[in-house]
Amino acid sequence: SLESIILPCGISAIEAQTFDGCKSLNSIVIPDSVETIGYRAFMGCCNLEDITLPYGLNKIAPYTFSGCKSLSEIVLPESISVICDNAFAYCESLTRISIPKTVTVIGREAFCYCESLQAITIPEEVVILGEMAFAHCESLTEIAIPHNVTRIRELTFVDCGNLKNIIIPNGVQSIEYGAFRDCACLTEITLPQSI
Repeated sequence: SLESIILPCGISAIEAQTFDGCKSLNSIVIPDSVETIGYRAFMGCCNLEDITLPYGLNKIAPYTFSGCKSLSEIVLPESISVICDNAFAYCESLTRISIPKTVTVIGREAFCYCESLQAITIPEEVVILGEMAFAHCESLTEIAIPHNVTRIRELTFVDCGNLKNIIIPNGVQSIEYGAFRDCACLTEITLPQSI
C-alpha cells in the first residue's frame, strides 16, 4: 500500500483523480514545476497528513482534498487565486489554513464540514464566497467578511454552532436565505448601512 510519494522535478501536472482514494497515503512532496492539480486528485486520501503545495499553482480544483480527514494544516502558496467548489470539504481534522492575499474566489462548499476549523482569515481581496462555503464548521468562533464581498450567499455559515461574532462590512448588499441558520451561539453581529 502506497504511504509516501516524492514526485520528480520536471512534471507540470497532476491529472484529475490521480491519487483519488489512496487511503494509505500519508505524505507527498510535489515539486515546484507542477502548475496544475486536477479535479479530485487527492480526494478520499483519508490518512494524508502532510503535503506541500508548489508555488505557481493558480487554483485548488474542485474536490482536490475533499475527504482528507487526517489533514490538520495546509499552507496555500501565494500564487493561488481560486479555491474551487468542495476543495477542502470534509477535512474533519483541519484546524487552520492560511489563505493568501492572491485569492479572490472561495467556491461553493469549499470548507464544508471542516468540523475542527477554529479560525480562518479571509483576505480583503476575496470578492466571492460561495454558497455553503463554511457550512457545518462547528469549531469556528468568529469571522470577518472581506470588504469586497457584496453578497453573503445561501447557507454560507449554516450550522456553525460555535460562531459567536460576525463583522459584516459596508459593501455587503444582501444576506441570502439561511446564511447564518443554526448558529446557536451567535451573540454579536455588526451590520452595515449598505444592507
